[in-house]
Amino acid sequence: MEEILSEHVKKRIDKATVRGTQDRLTQPGRIAIAYSLTSEQREYERYIDYLTEAGYLKPGIEYLELEPLQGVQGLRAMR
Repeated sequence: MEEILSEHVKKRIDKATVRGTQDRLTQPGRIAIAYSLTSEQREYERYIDYLTEAGYLKPGIEYLELEPLQGVQGLRAMR
């Protein structure tokens, strides 16, 4: 069941928009990470910090709330 839900969400993330705007989450040249739990956010932040310190990513994380997707609500994102 979880795999079905994950595939359902993945198909919609590319079309996700930032709450209150028409801006798409996915942007050329930027990494976007969607999540629902604060624990997931912290884990992704650790990975991002490591990659930034290693010089693979530029500093700076943008925290976003996403508009509800069909069948999925409450997603947040980092970009």
